[in-house]
Amino acid sequence: MLMDSNTQLGRFTLDPRTKILLLLSISLFVVSGVAGNNIWVRSSTYLLAVMPLLLLGLEGRIYLAGCYGAIYGACLYIAYVLVPVTDGLTNSMLLVLVGVFTRILPAIFSGLYLVSTTTVSEFLAACRKLGLPQQMTIPLAVVFRFFPTFFSEAIAIEKSLAMRGLRFKHIVRLRLLPLLINTTRIGEELSAAALSRGLSTSVTRSERQLLTLSWHDYLVLTIVALPLCLLFISLLFG
Repeated sequence: MLMDSNTQLGRFTLDPRTKILLLLSISLFVVSGVAGNNIWVRSSTYLLAVMPLLLLGLEGRIYLAGCYGAIYGACLYIAYVLVPVTDGLTNSMLLVLVGVFTRILPAIFSGLYLVSTTTVSEFLAACRKLGLPQQMTIPLAVVFRFFPTFFSEAIAIEKSLAMRGLRFKHIVRLRLLPLLINTTRIGEELSAAALSRGLSTSVTRSERQLLTLSWHDYLVLTIVALPLCLLFISLLFG
């Protein structure tokens, strides 16, 4: 039975391909700063930076959306309120802090949006639809599944220490060492699971996920393509 990736009722769901293209666009225009000093392209990158906040909220990830909104809002407050009234070393430190966070945060939370709202099967189906080679798909699938498992292991270790009254003791021995050991084990298990499912075979695989583009996707793809179109226009007529 084929499963449609856009059948979740009451939520603003997106096709995994749209999520991947959104992440790539944010990485290109927001993180790398390709926009330069062009005011129209820079304005469109601000719209891209807001997209993770809106999409996380519409998908019901209120905690992640709140964290992103609070941190990004604090950065904007520092940039437009504190930076103009400071000088010297303080001003330089604030500029570096704001520059780093406002560029990296959108990509981080866009990645969290992709990981938290997409299953591995949907992600693999999207990679195949995008024509990515298997040499790239298998490592991406392992990494895609690794981070949620890693964070769940870290939370489990923290809860076990809290039950024993050791939350603030022996950070290296009781936290980092078990986490590093579990990280190695998780990586090996995920690699074995990916290979045992036949992800490395050259034959065409059947898919249970039916990927379809809805009006949600076309709306987001329009926003994703906007900075690229404005950049080309500025290069041609600027």
